[in-house]
Amino acid sequence: MLIHLVEAFNRTDQVIIEETYTDFVFKDGNVSMPSVDGLKCNLIISRYTKDEFSIEGSASIKLAIPCDRCTKEVVTDINTTFKRDIHLPEEVESAYINGTELDLGVFLTLELIQEYPMKVLCSEECKGFCSQCGANLNNQQCTCDHSHIDIRLAHLKDLFDSKFKEV
Repeated sequence: MLIHLVEAFNRTDQVIIEETYTDFVFKDGNVSMPSVDGLKCNLIISRYTKDEFSIEGSASIKLAIPCDRCTKEVVTDINTTFKRDIHLPEEVESAYINGTELDLGVFLTLELIQEYPMKVLCSEECKGFCSQCGANLNNQQCTCDHSHIDIRLAHLKDLFDSKFKEV
């Protein structure tokens, strides 16, 4: 999704993009997630001067994100609105500007990452996996002994088990 900014503004000072990219893959570091129903974007790219542009608009995507506790996929809506000013001579080292080309996919990914949820849960009551046997505690009860006490904190347990005696 490359846009050559100089050629795009040969006839007009404003480019409007209203698209749904169905084959968009959301990449965040080493993690790649295909969108459920595509990336929808509404953009207005305006030219102020020969080298100064503005990108304003919104983007939305539905991703199947694994639950942080049990890894069940949760369809999550991510929406963002933005307004960015671009100065071509200064943007030489930008992640989404290469010369006079705007990589719309990278630009929209960077905008959507800011709205990416910190924690995704399939439900507030999700119990996740047992740390000892790996059983999904949402589906079954495990028989593991969960009374294990960290040896570094064993003295605190003794302190709480005994009644506080006054000296």
